[in-house]
Amino acid sequence: MGATIPLDGPWAKYELIRYLQGQTRSDEIVAEAGSVSEQEAYQLIINATGPIRFVCRGVTFYLSK
Repeated sequence: MGATIPLDGPWAKYELIRYLQGQTRSDEIVAEAGSVSEQEAYQLIINATGPIRFVCRGVTFYLSK
């Protein structure tokens, strides 16, 4: 169900945050061990200076190059 869309850095961060918001709104999704909170995910994205990968509420998110 994933998608790869090449975007410039700031735009990619913006889109990843929008996608994160859309995927983590359900209260039925339970946090897994090793996953980050939604707030931690936002900070990871905002502060990223390179590739990142994290799991938030059962969904894996990637930001490359």
